[in-house]
Amino acid sequence: MLPWTLATQHQLADQHDVSDRQIRDDARIIRERWTEDAKQTKPDESKADWLQRLRMAQHQAQTDGQTIALSRLLGLEARCMGFEAPVQVNVAHTVEQLDPVSQAKAIVQYYPEAVRLLDAAGQPQKVLEAQYTEADE
Repeated sequence: MLPWTLATQHQLADQHDVSDRQIRDDARIIRERWTEDAKQTKPDESKADWLQRLRMAQHQAQTDGQTIALSRLLGLEARCMGFEAPVQVNVAHTVEQLDPVSQAKAIVQYYPEAVRLLDAAGQPQKVLEAQYTEADE
């Protein structure tokens, strides 16, 4: 693709046997038509068209063995499709602070289950004996 310079416009005018002014006027008319088409095109249609052109460019890059271009085009698609978006995790929980007596009760209550889980995981365990008795106040 050639840059749109005066030299390019002159070259096109010579090629098609018209004036430089005619080339500029035709280009202006084409841009106006593109603008009108863009206004009438729905966003979903534009996205689908863009994605189709992107995939055609990926195919062409792969066919030509242009691995760097292909990887950049694939990265562009991933960003635009939201595949590279960070994952947002919402954690909603409450933390309770237990008094020492409640902590001791919880340890004793769940001790057999904890031993069973450690055994199942093949983890060596230290034996703790725990008992809870309510003290008279």
